[in-house]
Amino acid sequence: MDLLQTLGAEWKNFSISAQINASWGGYSLIPSSALKPGDGLEFTNVPSFWNPDNMYVYQDVVDGSGNVVLAQNRNAKYPNMAYSSVNSMSSSYWRVSGTRVRLNRLTLAYSVPSSLIKKVGIQSARLNVTGQNLLSLYNPYPDHFIDPMNSYNAYPTLRQFTVGVNLSF
Repeated sequence: MDLLQTLGAEWKNFSISAQINASWGGYSLIPSSALKPGDGLEFTNVPSFWNPDNMYVYQDVVDGSGNVVLAQNRNAKYPNMAYSSVNSMSSSYWRVSGTRVRLNRLTLAYSVPSSLIKKVGIQSARLNVTGQNLLSLYNPYPDHFIDPMNSYNAYPTLRQFTVGVNLSF
């Protein structure tokens, strides 16, 4: 279910309006591309939630000098990344809530008092600043590794800021 709500308020010569989008119900899956390492684990860019502290390790992994690289962790939250053929399969394990709340647009405006501008032949003047794609107020992904407005491994949705002047003569 989706809800798009526009809120607004005015005080003296100032006004503010906001557009908030919310959706809930249903589920999403963590993208399978976030669950697979590249050609080698040592140079793979992986989501922040998948770190050695919460990854399953059957027994200590040691390097050639006998130093422990990864300590045994059999009570981990996430499986071992080395088994990406199994990890990246769609299953309910990778399911996250479909709930999202976003601030899509925020506009701040100021109407210049007519007593100041009528002297130069202008009937009304309004200055405004608008921001779009500002933030996610609720992000269901583990460790917020992606923004719900974006896709994993895709160019992000850009924030935009616009400054405007409305004049009436």
